Amino acid sequence: MAANDIDIRSLERIKEVDHRLSDQEWAILGILESAIRSPTPETLADAAKQIDVKCPPPQERDEILKYVTNVYEMVVAIASSPSVSGEVQGYLVDIIKALEQRSKGTVLFYHSRQRLWEDSPLLGMAIDDEYNGMVCLPSKSTCSSADKTSTDPLNMYFTEKEKYPPEELKAWQAANSFLARLTAAEVYGPSHQVMHAMQSALEQELSTFTHPGMKECRVLVAADWMQRCAGQMLSWAQENIGVTDVPESDTEIYFENGRLYKGPSAMCLQRWGFWIDRFGVIGKSDSGLSEETRKAALEAMEIMNTVERSVGHTLASAASEEPSEETSIEASEEPLPSQEPSQDTDISDELEEEEPCEWRPAPGRTGRIAVSSDYPGDYESDEPKVVRCSVCGF
Repeated sequence: MAANDIDIRSLERIKEVDHRLSDQEWAILGILESAIRSPTPETLADAAKQIDVKCPPPQERDEILKYVTNVYEMVVAIASSPSVSGEVQGYLVDIIKALEQRSKGTVLFYHSRQRLWEDSPLLGMAIDDEYNGMVCLPSKSTCSSADKTSTDPLNMYFTEKEKYPPEELKAWQAANSFLARLTAAEVYGPSHQVMHAMQSALEQELSTFTHPGMKECRVLVAADWMQRCAGQMLSWAQENIGVTDVPESDTEIYFENGRLYKGPSAMCLQRWGFWIDRFGVIGKSDSGLSEETRKAALEAMEIMNTVERSVGHTLASAASEEPSEETSIEASEEPLPSQEPSQDTDISDELEEEEPCEWRPAPGRTGRIAVSSDYPGDYESDEPKVVRCSVCGF
């Protein structure tokens, strides 16, 4: 489809909500649609400029929160539609990247000061809302009728008895592919979503899931993640060298194992190696999967092997390093060569007398940002003042 033939308003996720979009949301959609119809570096950058110009002024604190939320929710709605193309997703990533270059100072979003637009504030919340809307099983009594058509097809407890619309398989692939693109572009850091996708596809016996298309969807999602983000995932694994016993209570590092994987419950080199082997097994002709899916699995395996060779740190060399008796998941680690030391001022001590925070993944970071029920406060134009996690430093 030619770029100028793309009809954003006909995408499924937009049609689901078009009857209740506000004038502001229609304006945002119009800006995105215009840029995507005639995509060039200039038009995509101009879209970011228009979005920035329409942002409410500093004194309208409530409106800033509403506007930024609407921007990212519209982006995510387009990107997670079942029939959206990878081309369109790429344009949306480019617009977000262009927005990051348009700094407006520091804003207090739910108790966390973030740079607008440099930190892509509230993008993570928009992604979580879309993602969590897809993880509600139809059999759960807490699901609304609307939720029952947005079920995570990767959930290990999903059975063939549950009716699952084929278009939702495509929606799940689209949502994960967009998040993988954001991660590859370093807009968003590796997160629980990628671990969930990898565990569901590679750490379970696919033969236990006989729902048509379910196995194919699982493997294609996992392969797409590794084809785009293998480098980031290997770097994450290297951060946890020496980590063995991970308590379930540590949500910073702990990720539940699938039935087939017996190593540490974290993103580690042992898990990385297990995934490579599993892609190889799944890619064999006797796996029962389609040729397209088997090809994707083998391509993911080769990319992971290539990335591993390129960093010069093999699984064998890592395995030879014995962890000290004092190894702790809280211990500080040296930054990876690719990481730049942060210039932000650490003010974590100032949090001691404030209300307790819930920690959530921060876009573009492997650490956490503080989130509470506080409504947005001050809007500042001076030097950024960033709340950091006292554990990970981010």
